[in-house]
Amino acid sequence: MASDMSYSRLDQLLTLLENGTTEATRFGAARQIGMLHRRFPQNLDQVLDKMMSFVKKKEWNTRIASAEAIKHICMEVPQWKPDPDLQESPVSALGEVNNDGSMKMKISQVDVNMLMTRSKFLLSSSGEEFEHMDLSEGRTVAQARQQIEKKMGLSVGGNLSLGISSKDLFVDEDLMPVASSNAGDNVSSSKANANQITEKMSSRERNRVKRKAKLLSKQVTAESTQELIGWIVLEASKEKKRKLDDPSEAKPKKHRSTKPGVEWPFTWICKELLEALFDPSWEFRHGASLAIREILNVHGAGAGIQAGCAKAKMQRDNFDWLEDAAARLLTVLVLDKFGDFVSDQMIAPVRETCAQALAITVKYLHPDIVADVMNVLAAMSRQKDWEVRHAGFLGMKYILCTREDLYPKNLQFVQTMIRGLCDDDGDIRSVSADALVPLIKRLGRESMPMENLSQLAGILCHALQDIDDLTASTRSILNLLTELVASLDEEQASRILDVRNVLQRLWLLIKNPSPVKLAALQTILAVLNKFESKTVDWFSTISEDGFWSLLECCIFESDQRIQNLTLKAWVSFCHQNPRASLVNFCVHHLENVLSLVSLPENVPMPKDSLQYSEETTRNADATSRYIGGAPNLRSAGESRSEIVAKTRSAAAKMCGLMCGHVAHGADGEDYVVGTVVSKIFAYISSRGAYHRVVGCLVFFYWYESEKSTPPPTIFSGLLNSLSEELYFNEITSLFVQVQSEIRTACQLIADKGLDFRLGLQAKQVYTFEDAIALHSELESMLRNTDFADLNECDKRLHSIVVEAQTRNVRLQRIVRSHVIQCLSSASYRSDDPVQSLLQVSKLNPIIRPLMDGLKKEENLVYRKVISQSMAYLLDLFRRRDPCPNPKLVRNICLLLCSDKRTFPDLLDPAAVVTSDALTQCMCSRKDATNYCMLSLLYKHSVLTDSKRKNLPYSVAVEADQNGNCDIARAGALACLESVCRHFKADLFESLPVLWDMICSPITSQNVPEASNNSSPDKFKDTMVALVILQTIVPIVDETLLQSKVLHLLPYLSSLLYCTFSAVRYMCGRCFSVLAKRRPSEVMETFLLEIMPFIESSDIYKRMGIVEAMSEIIDRLGCEVLPYSILLIVPVLGRMSDQNHQVRLVATKCFATLMQYIPIESTTPDSPRLSDKLAKKRIEDRKFIEQLLDTSLLEEYKVPVSINAELRPYQQDGIKWMAFLQRYKLHGILCDDMGLGKTLQTICILGSDIFYQKERRKAKKGEKPLPSLVVCPPTLTGHWVDEVEKFCDSKLLTPLHYVGPPSERIKLQSTLPHHNLVIASYEVVRNDISFFSQHSWSYCVLDEGHIIRNSKNKLSICVKSIRANHRLILTGTPIQNNVLELWSLFDFLMPGFLGSEQEFNINYGKPILASRDAKSSSKDQEQGVIAMESLHKQVLPFMLRRMKEDVLQDLPPKIIQDYYCTLSALQVQLYEDFAKTRASRELESSIVHADNQTQSNRGCHVFQALQYLQKVCNHPSLVLTSTHPEYQAVVSKLKEDNSSLHDIQHSAKLVSLMQLLNDCGIGVPKTNCLTSLMTHHRALIFCQHKSMLDIVEHDLLKKHMKKVSFLRLDGSVAANQRHNIVSRFNTDPSVDLLLLTTKVGGLGLNLTGADTVIFVEHDWNPTVDIQAMDRAHRIGQRRVVNVYRLITRGTLEEKIMSLQEFKMKVANSVITMANSHLRSMGTNQLLDLFVINKVDKKQSKSSGDKTGKGVRALINELGELWDQNQYDSEYNLDAFIEKLVF
Repeated sequence: MASDMSYSRLDQLLTLLENGTTEATRFGAARQIGMLHRRFPQNLDQVLDKMMSFVKKKEWNTRIASAEAIKHICMEVPQWKPDPDLQESPVSALGEVNNDGSMKMKISQVDVNMLMTRSKFLLSSSGEEFEHMDLSEGRTVAQARQQIEKKMGLSVGGNLSLGISSKDLFVDEDLMPVASSNAGDNVSSSKANANQITEKMSSRERNRVKRKAKLLSKQVTAESTQELIGWIVLEASKEKKRKLDDPSEAKPKKHRSTKPGVEWPFTWICKELLEALFDPSWEFRHGASLAIREILNVHGAGAGIQAGCAKAKMQRDNFDWLEDAAARLLTVLVLDKFGDFVSDQMIAPVRETCAQALAITVKYLHPDIVADVMNVLAAMSRQKDWEVRHAGFLGMKYILCTREDLYPKNLQFVQTMIRGLCDDDGDIRSVSADALVPLIKRLGRESMPMENLSQLAGILCHALQDIDDLTASTRSILNLLTELVASLDEEQASRILDVRNVLQRLWLLIKNPSPVKLAALQTILAVLNKFESKTVDWFSTISEDGFWSLLECCIFESDQRIQNLTLKAWVSFCHQNPRASLVNFCVHHLENVLSLVSLPENVPMPKDSLQYSEETTRNADATSRYIGGAPNLRSAGESRSEIVAKTRSAAAKMCGLMCGHVAHGADGEDYVVGTVVSKIFAYISSRGAYHRVVGCLVFFYWYESEKSTPPPTIFSGLLNSLSEELYFNEITSLFVQVQSEIRTACQLIADKGLDFRLGLQAKQVYTFEDAIALHSELESMLRNTDFADLNECDKRLHSIVVEAQTRNVRLQRIVRSHVIQCLSSASYRSDDPVQSLLQVSKLNPIIRPLMDGLKKEENLVYRKVISQSMAYLLDLFRRRDPCPNPKLVRNICLLLCSDKRTFPDLLDPAAVVTSDALTQCMCSRKDATNYCMLSLLYKHSVLTDSKRKNLPYSVAVEADQNGNCDIARAGALACLESVCRHFKADLFESLPVLWDMICSPITSQNVPEASNNSSPDKFKDTMVALVILQTIVPIVDETLLQSKVLHLLPYLSSLLYCTFSAVRYMCGRCFSVLAKRRPSEVMETFLLEIMPFIESSDIYKRMGIVEAMSEIIDRLGCEVLPYSILLIVPVLGRMSDQNHQVRLVATKCFATLMQYIPIESTTPDSPRLSDKLAKKRIEDRKFIEQLLDTSLLEEYKVPVSINAELRPYQQDGIKWMAFLQRYKLHGILCDDMGLGKTLQTICILGSDIFYQKERRKAKKGEKPLPSLVVCPPTLTGHWVDEVEKFCDSKLLTPLHYVGPPSERIKLQSTLPHHNLVIASYEVVRNDISFFSQHSWSYCVLDEGHIIRNSKNKLSICVKSIRANHRLILTGTPIQNNVLELWSLFDFLMPGFLGSEQEFNINYGKPILASRDAKSSSKDQEQGVIAMESLHKQVLPFMLRRMKEDVLQDLPPKIIQDYYCTLSALQVQLYEDFAKTRASRELESSIVHADNQTQSNRGCHVFQALQYLQKVCNHPSLVLTSTHPEYQAVVSKLKEDNSSLHDIQHSAKLVSLMQLLNDCGIGVPKTNCLTSLMTHHRALIFCQHKSMLDIVEHDLLKKHMKKVSFLRLDGSVAANQRHNIVSRFNTDPSVDLLLLTTKVGGLGLNLTGADTVIFVEHDWNPTVDIQAMDRAHRIGQRRVVNVYRLITRGTLEEKIMSLQEFKMKVANSVITMANSHLRSMGTNQLLDLFVINKVDKKQSKSSGDKTGKGVRALINELGELWDQNQYDSEYNLDAFIEKLVF
C-alpha cells in the first residue's frame, strides 16, 4: 500500500514537473520528488524509470526540471561504498568488457579525424520529417515549400506565418531534383565565392553574413543515405530502426533494475543514458546529458563498482567506467551539429551540457587520463568545422575550472584558449573568453605568466575594433577585459593595454542594446578606476566623446542598473579629466544637454542632437529616441512620468557634478563659472516648467557635489521665482484651443444676435481669465434658452480651461518644489547669511508648495524631492525664532490619519467595511466600536470587494495595500522617511515635538480607569501617537529604537486591552512592526507578559491579544519561524472561544502557523531566547511532533471499562482523539465504512466523562458538561444500543431525544440526569433553541457529511452549538466537490480554511478547472497545487484507515456492473424525448448556461435528467395520466393483453429477477441446483420509494411470492427502524431487505446480507459506497458481491463516469496518507502553500482553440525559450557552485 501511495503522490508531482508554468513550481516539484524517494527508497528503480520518459520530452523546461528531480533523488541515495574483499584478486587488463557485455571505451581510442570522416553527424533530428519533400509525385514547388515551412515552424496554420520567409533560406532550385555531383568541389567553390563576396564588407556586415550562414547550416539534414556509420555512434540506432522495420524481431523490454547491495544503484539508467547520447533527436541527447551530469556529480565516485571485489579492482572499475563515459561524451561533442541562435550568439544545448557532464566525469579521473581528454579537446579545437572547434573549447572551458588542481599541467591549454580568441568564428571567441574569465578571477595574475597576459591584452584590444552588438562574442570579450583590468596593477595595465584606443572603442559600444551596454559600462568603470589619467596628455582628446557617450547612455535608458553604472563612470571620468576638458564641455555643450533633458516625455529627440563624431553619425539609429527610453517601455511598478523624471534627475546630476568640478579650483577664472551659471539660470527664468525643473536640479546637485557651491547671486533669483505666477509653455496646446473656442463662441453669439457686453470680439489674444468670464456670462445667458450649439461650445471651453488650470497648478507645484529643494540645500550647506532661508521674513511661499505637494503629488520622484526639501527645512528652522517646526511636524503627522483604513474612527471603525463582511464576521456596525476585531473585518471587506469587482483575491489584497493608500498619507510617509534618514540618531533631540506626540498620549493613558469612563476624546491623541509610531518604527535609527521606542512596550501591552476596537487594532499593528524590526525583544515581551492573558475571561483582552498575534504573524511571515511553536499551543484554546470573531482569527493564526511547522525543527533557536521560553519551546515541539506523526503519540489507556476487544487500529484512533482532546483540537474520523467509528467514539466519550468526574473531585463546584451525538434518524436507536452494549450504564447515561415536540419538551427537563444526548439532525434543527442554550463537552456529528451544504438551515443550526470538543464521523467527507470539506471544517475550526469565498478561489475553482477536458497546462498545474495544498493543510486533523489495510480477516468486496438492454417501450419513451420541446429547452439551457440564473438553469436540466433516469428504471414512473402519450401507450398495451405493471416492460425488473434467481433467492427448494449453491441474502437499494413499490408489488408479490423480505424507507417511523435492522440480521429466513439509499445507506450494520443490488444510482458516488458498505464491515464473514444494474447506452452510463470523477477528487484530498501524518514532508508544505499568493495575470481556463483567430493559432505553437533560460543553465559560475567534491 505504501508503494501505491507513493505512486499516487509521484504522479501528481510529475504533473507539476511537466505542466508547471513557473520555474519555482517545477523545481519545487523536483525537490518533493526527492523527498518522496527519501520516504520510499525501495522504489528507486521505478522512479528512475519514470524519469527516463521525462528526459526525452520536447519541452525545454520539462527536461531541465526532470534533471533537477534526478539531482534531488541522487542526493537522497546513500553513497555507494561497498566494503572491499580483503583477498586481493588480479586486476583486469585494459579493454575488458563491461558487466553488461558491452566494450569499454578508452580515451586513447577516440580519433577525432576518423569520427569526422566515417561517422554520421548528430543533427536536430533523424531527418525523417523531411524525407517526403521530393517532387516525384507531381507536387508543385510551392507545395513543397509550404510543407517545409510547416515542418520548420515558420507557418502556424491557415494563411498566417511568423513573418520569416523561407526564401531567405533556400530558393526554388534547391527543391528540384538534381544529379549527383562532387560534393567536395561544390564546397570548395562555395567557400571561394564566399571569400570573394565578403572581402569588401565591413566587420558588421561580415558578422551578419556569418550568422546567416550558420542558420542555413543548422537546417541541413543527413547528406546521403550512403554515409558510413561510425564504429561507436549509431549501433544502438541501427538496432532500434531494424526492430521498428521488422516488429517480429523486437524483443520484450527488459526489466529496468539493479541488484540491490551488489552493483551501483544507477547502473541500468546510466547505461541507457549513455546510449541515448547518440539518439537522432537533439532533445533526447540533451536530456540524457543533463541526467548523466546530475548523477555523476553526486555519485560518480561509485560508478561501475561491484560489491565483493578487491579495493584495487574497485578503483580500476571506477576509472574504467568513468573513462568509458568520458570517451562517449567526447564522441558526442565531435558529432553533434545542433545549435540554436538566440539573441546575439549561438547556443549548442547538447554540446554545452555534454561538456559540463564531461567536466564532472573527469573530476574523479586520474590526472593522466585528464591529460588525454584535454589532448582530444585540443585536437578538436584545431578542426576546420566550427562546430567541432566550438565543442573542443566548450570542453576545455569547463574542465579547466573543474580541475584547478591540475592548472600547472594544463597551462598549455590555457594558451590554446587564448588562441581561441583569434578564431574566425564569434561563438568560439565567446566560449574562449568565458573560459578565461573564471581563471583570471580565481587564479589571478600570479598563476599566469606575464607573456600570456600581454598576449591576452593585445588580442582583446584588437578584438574590440571588430565587435559590435551583433557579434556573438561581444559581451564575453568585454567581461574578460574587465576581469583582466581588475587583476592588474596600474603599471602593468599601462604597459600592456592601449587605454586610449580601448576607451574610444568603448564609447561606441555603450550605444548598443542593454546587454552589451551593461558589459561595456562595467569595462569602462574598471578602466577608469584603474588609471590616474590626469597625468596622461592624450586624455583630453577623448574626453568630449566620453562625455557625450555617457550622457546619451543615461538619457535614453530606463534601466536603473545602467543609469547607476553610468553615474559611477561619470563621477570617475570627471574626477580624472583635466579641468580644461570639463570647462570646454560646459562652455560649449552644457546648454545643448539641458535642452535635451528638458524635453517633454513624449517628444522625440532631434535627429542630430547627440551626433558628435563622424563614426557616430554614420552608425546613428534612424528611429526616434526619447528621454527615458521608448514611450512603450515600462519598468516594474513605475509609470512613464516617473521613469522620465528619474532620468531627468540622473542627467541633471551628471551636469551638476561636472559644474562642481569646473568651479572647484576656479581661482582667477570667475568668468568661466559665471558663463556656466548664466547658461543654467537661463533655464530657471524660462517659461518652460521642465526647463526650470532641470535648472534647479543642476544647481541642487552642484550644491550636493561637495566640490564647490554655486555663486551666491543665484540664491536671490531662485527665491524670487517662487512668487512668480505664469502659465507655462507645456499648456500651449490648450491655450491655442481656448483661442479657437472663444472665437467660435463669439461668432455664434453674433449670429444669434445675443446681447453680449464683455467686448471680447475686439481682442486679438484671449487669456484664460477671459475664458472664465465668458463661461460665467454664457452660463447665465443660456439658462432659459435652447441654443444647443452654443451650449456645447461653452461646455468644451469650460472643460479645456479647467484642464489647463489643473495642469498648470501641478506644474507650478513641481517647479516650486524643485526651487525650494535647491534653496534648502544652499541654505543647509552654506554659512553665508545671504544664502540662508533663515533670513526670509515670510515662510508661507516656501512651506505651502511643499505641504500641497505632500497632499496631492502622485509621482514618486517628485514626492521624494518634496520630502527631501522638507527634511532640510526642518533642520534649518531649528535655529529660527519663532520655530515653525512644531506646527509643521503636527501637520505632517496629521496627514497620516487621512486614510480611514489605517486610522479607523474610534466611534465608527467599520465605516469602510462592507455589509457582507460584517455579516460574515457576525458583527454589527454598533458592535464594531468595541466588540470587533478590525483586522478581520478589513480582510473580509477586501474579499467581498474582490468578488464584487471580479478580481482575484491576491490582486485585490495588493490593490488594497498599495492602490487604496491615500495620496496625502503616502506623502506624509515619504516625508517622515526622509526626515528619519536625515536626522538619524538626533531625530527626537532635533524634533522633540515628534517624540512628545508619540510618548505622552501612550504613557499617560491609564486603560483600566479609561475603560470605566470610555470617552473617545481621551484616546484621540493616543490613536495619532500609535499611527506615528507604526510609521516610524521601520525607518527610525537603531539607537533611538533601543533607547526610546522599546521602552514603550509595557504601555502598548496595556493598550491592547482597551475597550475601543480601533485602539486595539492600531496597537496590534504597532506590535507587528516592532516585532519585524526587533523580533527578539518584542516577541519575548509578547510571549511572557501578554500571551498568559489569552485565557482571560475579559473579552477585550482575548480580542486584543489574538488580533495582535494575527498582525505579528502576517507581518513577520517566515521570520516567525523561531516563535511559531510557542504561539501555536496558546492559540489552540481560542479556537473554541465563545466569541465568533476570536474563533475565526485564532483558527486563521493556527492555520498559518501550521504551514511553518515542517521546517521549524531545522530553524536555529533565537540567540536571545530566554531559558524559560527555550524550555517551553522544547515541550511545545513535542506536541507538534505528535500532531504530525501519530506513531509518536503517547500511549493512551481508556480509563473506563469497555465491553469489547479493541483492535490495534481502533486503539490508535482513540489515542488520536485523546490527543486532540488534550490540546483542544477538533478533527474528522473518516475511517472506511464498517471499521467501528462508533465504538471508538464511545470510548472517548466515556473517557471524557471519567476525567470530568476526576476534575470535579479535585476542584469543587465545576459544572459537569454533557455530550451530544447528532446522527441520522435511522441511527439514533443504533447509537443507544451501542452505548448500552459497550459501556457501563453507570458511566454513560444516554438520553434518546426523539418523539413528537410535546414528548421532546418533557425530555428536556431530564437533561441533568443524563451525560449523553442522542438526537437526529432534524430534531436538532427544530429544537436548536434548546441545544444552543447549553454548553456541551463533546459535539459528535455522525455521518457529518450531512452538513456539507453550508447554506442550508441544518448546517447553520448545527454550527451554532457551543462545545469544547467537536468531532465528525464520516466515511465520505467529500462527496461531490471539495467545497463540502470547507463546510465540515467550518463546524470544527471556523476560519481554518479561510472564508468560503477564499476557499473556493484557492481550492475549489482550480481543482474543478483542472478536470475540464479543455483545461490548459496552467489549469492542470494550479489544480494539482491546490489539491496538494488542501491535502496537506487538513492532513493533521483527519484520520482515515481503509478496510483492506487494517482488516486482514475481512472478506473481499466484489463490485460488478450488470448491464441490461431497454425494453421496446423504454426505448420508445427515451427516443421520443429527443423530439420534445423539453429536450430542446434542455439543449438551450446547456448551451446558454452562462446567461441563465442558477435556479432557472438547474430547474430545466434537473427535470430533464430526472425524466430520463425514471425511463431507465420503469416506464410507469413517467407514464402518468398527464403524460401526452399515456392513452396511446395504455391502449396499445391493452390490445397486446399487457399492462404497465408487467415486468417485461422494465429491463431492470427482468434482470433483477434473473439476478436473484442466480443468487438462489426465489428458487424452489426442490430444484436440483439448490444443492450446488449457497443460500444468499440480499440488500436491494433504490433511490426513490416509488421504485421500491414497483419492486415489491410488480416483482416480488407477483413473480417471487415465496421470497421473504423486509422494507426500510422513509415511511417507517424512526424509532421502528432499528428493530427492522435487528430482525434482518438475526433472522436468516428473511431473504431480502428493500431500502432507499437515503434511509438505509448511512451508518447501519447489515452484515446479515452478503449481496447488495443497486436498482438505481446516485449522482453522488459516496451515497452508493456508503450503502454497499452496510454489508461489508466488521462482522462480515462472507464475500460481499455488489451488483449495479445499468441500462446500456443511456444516461446511467454518464452517471457512472461522473461518479468516477468525483471519487478521484475525494481520494486526492483524503488519502491513506491521513493514516500516518509522517507523510508531511520537511519543506514540501511551504512550496505548496504559495498558492495564497497567486500570479496576478493568472489566465482562465483555455477556451476553444479550433478557431482561426491569431490567438488560437499562437496557442498551437510549441514551447519557445529565451536567452535567460540558456544563461541560467549554462552560466559557468553557477556550474562551478553546483559541483560536489
